[in-house]
Amino acid sequence: SVSLNISHGWGKVARTMQLMNTQQYIEMRKEAFLNDGITPANSNAPDLVSWDQNRYTDWKKLFIGGTTQTSNAQLRYSGGNQFTKFTFGTGYYKETTVFPGEFGDKKTTVDVNINHKSTDNKLNLNFIASYCNDKNLLPAQDLTTYINLPPNSYSLKDAAGNYVWRESGYSVGNPLALLQQRTNVSTDRLTTNGIIAYKPVTSLEIKVNFGYNKVAANETILSPMTSQDPAYAPKGTSVLGDNFIKTWIIEPQVSYRFNLKTKLKVEALTGSTWQKTESERKLITGSGYTNDELLGSIAAAPNITATNSNAKYNYAAIFGRVGIDWENKYVFNITGRRDGSSRFGPDNRFANFGAVGIAWIFSKELFIKKAIPFLSFGKFRGSLGSTGNDQIGNYQYLDTYKGTIYAYDGQPGLTPSRLFNSNYSWEENKKIELAAELGFFQDKLTVNLNYYKNKSDNQIIRYSLPTQTGFTDVLLNFPGVVQNKGYEISVNAEIIKSKKFQWNTSFNISHNENKLVSFPGLANSSYASTYVVGKSLNAYRGLHFTGVDPQTGIYQFEDLNKDGTIDNNDYAYLGTTDPKYFDGLSNSFSFKGFQLNVLLEFRKQLGRDAVYSSPIALGDIVNQPSFVLNRWRKAGDITPYQRYTQDFTNPAYPATSKISSSDAVLTDASYIRLKNIALSYNFPSGWIKKLNAVSWKLFFHVQNILTITKYKGHDPESQSLSSLPPLRMITVGTQVNF
Repeated sequence: SVSLNISHGWGKVARTMQLMNTQQYIEMRKEAFLNDGITPANSNAPDLVSWDQNRYTDWKKLFIGGTTQTSNAQLRYSGGNQFTKFTFGTGYYKETTVFPGEFGDKKTTVDVNINHKSTDNKLNLNFIASYCNDKNLLPAQDLTTYINLPPNSYSLKDAAGNYVWRESGYSVGNPLALLQQRTNVSTDRLTTNGIIAYKPVTSLEIKVNFGYNKVAANETILSPMTSQDPAYAPKGTSVLGDNFIKTWIIEPQVSYRFNLKTKLKVEALTGSTWQKTESERKLITGSGYTNDELLGSIAAAPNITATNSNAKYNYAAIFGRVGIDWENKYVFNITGRRDGSSRFGPDNRFANFGAVGIAWIFSKELFIKKAIPFLSFGKFRGSLGSTGNDQIGNYQYLDTYKGTIYAYDGQPGLTPSRLFNSNYSWEENKKIELAAELGFFQDKLTVNLNYYKNKSDNQIIRYSLPTQTGFTDVLLNFPGVVQNKGYEISVNAEIIKSKKFQWNTSFNISHNENKLVSFPGLANSSYASTYVVGKSLNAYRGLHFTGVDPQTGIYQFEDLNKDGTIDNNDYAYLGTTDPKYFDGLSNSFSFKGFQLNVLLEFRKQLGRDAVYSSPIALGDIVNQPSFVLNRWRKAGDITPYQRYTQDFTNPAYPATSKISSSDAVLTDASYIRLKNIALSYNFPSGWIKKLNAVSWKLFFHVQNILTITKYKGHDPESQSLSSLPPLRMITVGTQVNF
């Protein structure tokens, strides 16, 4: 059989804030100088004195208003017989960006899958291999950062196409020139995986899983002189990087199954894991170029610095599991494992973990069948166990040094880079889970209920140290206990099922709580101002905002300790941006050859306010959201935003930094999003037989269609003001199978 899938898509930024136009911006700036009692001059207000006050540039449209395009083509060939089957596939994917310029990503993939079994079904072999080449070219910076340039700022290019860096002696930079600073990464990834399984007898299976993965990446970062302000006599810089990571893993295991009295089924499994990872990174930096044509040639660089690093990681484990099943109704499992990692000191490399689980399929009980005849499936299950974590990087326990460019007596030197600490050990996460799985009316309605509680202790963190020690932190086990608990509910229903029309729906909702249960000595630690016992690790501490003073027009805050000064001593717990709950609703409709899928997602949460979280004063030479026009102007005004100012000596100016550290930052960022609509049509079999095809489908997808929210920022999910908001994507394509 042959399968061909081709699609093309288009995308644009879906949602952004409305910024001030030139008239509104000029009004803000003039009012700020009037409030400050300062006369605008070219040195502090070229936008009011020298620049064209009727000029307007939509920086959002220029920097992130482009259309991204995606092209995707996948071809797969499958064949074989009853003993050997194989598939071979290849694909090509291309994606551009919304930024101006020729940026984007290109991927080429090849994969093969071979499965073989012996004629007596005792031997099974499976082999999978895939290769991917990814070429990624992106600007060094996200231009979303610059959409708030003054709307009447100078044009970034002159009539001859040259970059403009200033007007009337004043510069706000040139983001278009920054597009000359490019990051080019070419990545080759090879992944292979194989399974050999042999059953000498029906109840005994000997199996070995093995895998190999290699990733090689070549990176080039160029910063030409043309991307820098010529007023500062710039020099070019090039960075060439060569990185690779290779990993192999082998997992042999043996399992044995047997029955006792036909009612009792027992399965025992034991095995081990060996894994090794090697990585190497080489970085050469050339600086001081006076000719951009020579960028990329390290030999032509006046100054050259080089660094290289390599690391090895070894992991080993043994594990075992015993499962008992009585009458297919009562299930008991117990597992145990011993893990070892080279990332810990010699005395702490090994740790023991395990778990127990039980389940009761109560729908098979006779009394349940009689009491609840419409219950088609019912299962209660629970588990208790612990897992470990060693994802901390290599050699972190060692006392290490690094090279320095500063010589001593004409010789290169070394400087300490990490404090020795071999005492930390495996992180441990203790987990409890309770769940119920229910099916009604022959499973036309299914309900899954899940509750979990995880407690993590012995967590490895970078503990902050006073800079007098010569280091900013040291790696050690966190003395506190962190708890995560919550519930998840999912419901799936078959609403209508007929020959011509089907309607299925599914709903899920999750509620998760994060809490610092204990932290001995928190008050005297470097984390006293960061964490609060009994609250989320993402707890937000700050001042309590009481509003804008109607008489002075300045942000006001509560003096908690009543000492007459608003400072860090007035900080208190304000809340968290952790979602209270998030859920999704999916509906699938089928009518003859048409298929329609609609996905909605919901989230209840607090987020960071688009204005209050910014340290930029309302009145500086930076554009602002248009809704800050609702500001204080005269005594008696009741407004959400304070008076405009651009002078740091004005009392309203330092209030800007205080508002960004107050509960005003936390705002309602809940939303309902029409996440995805997918429409497809399968041509009738009578039509496609003429093409000697098995099936032929046309499809149309739209992502990130509509968002309903009170949030005033770009996007309530990302809540970032300096990174690209999510895109709205439209994709059309076809899939043909022969």
